[in-house]
Amino acid sequence: MNASPSLVEAQAFLEASRTLLLFGRDAAGIPAGRFEGALHGNLGRIALPVQGLPLRGGDRFAALLQLPPMPPQQIRALEVAPGRLVPFAPSCRALSPEEGLERARRALREAPAEARAAAEPLLPRRAFSGTDTLPRLAASAVHLAVDRAVRLGGKGMLLTGWLVDPGRQLAAMRVCTEAESHPVDLAAWAVIPRPDVREAAGAAFALDHDDWGFTAFVPLCPVPDETCWIEAELRDGEVGQRALAPVEGAGLPVIRQVLATPRAAPSRLAAVMAGTIGPAVEALNEARLQRPREATEIAYGALPEAPRVSVVVPLHGRVDFMEFQLALFSAAPDPEAELIYVLDDPRRRAETEALALSAHARFGLPFRLVLLEENWGFAPACNEGARRARGRHLCMLNSDVFPHPGEGMGFLAPLSARLDADPALGAIAPLLLFEDGTVQHQGMRFEAVRGLPPWPFPIHDRKARPAPEGAGLIAAPALTGACLVLRREDWDSLGGFDEGFVIGDFEDADLCLRLRERGLRCAVDPGPRLFHLERQSQEEGAGWRFHATLFNAWRHDRRWGAKVAP
Repeated sequence: MNASPSLVEAQAFLEASRTLLLFGRDAAGIPAGRFEGALHGNLGRIALPVQGLPLRGGDRFAALLQLPPMPPQQIRALEVAPGRLVPFAPSCRALSPEEGLERARRALREAPAEARAAAEPLLPRRAFSGTDTLPRLAASAVHLAVDRAVRLGGKGMLLTGWLVDPGRQLAAMRVCTEAESHPVDLAAWAVIPRPDVREAAGAAFALDHDDWGFTAFVPLCPVPDETCWIEAELRDGEVGQRALAPVEGAGLPVIRQVLATPRAAPSRLAAVMAGTIGPAVEALNEARLQRPREATEIAYGALPEAPRVSVVVPLHGRVDFMEFQLALFSAAPDPEAELIYVLDDPRRRAETEALALSAHARFGLPFRLVLLEENWGFAPACNEGARRARGRHLCMLNSDVFPHPGEGMGFLAPLSARLDADPALGAIAPLLLFEDGTVQHQGMRFEAVRGLPPWPFPIHDRKARPAPEGAGLIAAPALTGACLVLRREDWDSLGGFDEGFVIGDFEDADLCLRLRERGLRCAVDPGPRLFHLERQSQEEGAGWRFHATLFNAWRHDRRWGAKVAP
């Protein structure tokens, strides 16, 4: 059987937006999404972008084109690829704008999600009367509610609600303002258990589970008092609308709430992170980092005026670790080192100040205490400490890393000496051990983790294995930030830890990869050895910690995935 001829069979022109709508068949299949095409008419060829929408059946298509100002002419063909024209049929119908718009919207409901998202903004939005018409979708057994809409720093909104659609009649959801609209990606929203919905509607719809809630991100953010509404469209073309009243969301507490979203099935983790959790957290984090960072500094004792190395220790949660470190460091102080503690936990300010005063009185080791006025997270706390540091080398140190009894701060001098001796060495770390003497950190490599999206995660080499013999440097793709020494000038030129990572993961790997991008190496010196209790300095939270790590892995993968892929 011969293929159907390629023809444009109908067209409509939306004058207000200068959008040309074309409908027809193309035996070879029109490209999906935006492509560079052209119109051919009696005045020649006009190159312009085309938004293609392949329809069910394979050879049917709709195409949307935004026309530039041009003289009137007779259009004869649509160019969909170099040398491939789809001519206008001699009987090509001229549709009214209303009929063309309805056919285009019907085509959108059939189109692939990516093509639909790109084409939708080219069509005029339906007017909103202010009347709640979502309830009329119940006639098609579709029940939808948006319980909360949260503005995210001007970058988008997070919607929380529920949907019962047993017949899968919902074709599209979008958020609209008078100026623009944006579809809700139903395939990328996070599923939220809603036992209340099951209890209320379970008998009517034979609901056998609780997963009827959702959280979705939309990259559209109305300004305060701007009219904003949700619009749901069914497969038969029925549309329901309801006004939204977005509230403002900001700060680390809201980030933790987003990160506490229930974990998706492994096969959906990447989509939910990329489509919902990731952009929401990124928007919130970018907004909070714009605010001024206020802090108070207290000095305990006389610090060296020109230190060789500045040791920066962030504190959160377990502030008692500061006492243990100071006790152990005081056994063998380094007169060329300055010690800076940064409290990133305002709830423990009084406790920390009292502990600092007591520790200095007992151990006599000088140090500075920087008290942040709010909880900023690991990277900002480290960066604030480094900003106040005066040493030509920086040692980023976790509060749960301790020297062997009697060795004090003796690990710092050999690590600094390694940097002084080798200009090509960008970062150096000591060997970190568990309490039983086995390896906790001997450098990190990158590999995917089974059961998680295929992103490169930093994996500790030889973890829990016997400590290595010998004194030669051990090259590594990356080093942990639990104890990391580098030149101050390199830190400053790179901008320190990237504060786009949240809570405390991947900042160290990212910094090492940026050093390596400049041709500098990273290595472990197995001579100096310290104990690391591993994550004891972090506040573990079953509700949000998993997604915090996954967010950072997603962000790290977008920057480095192709360069460090196993």
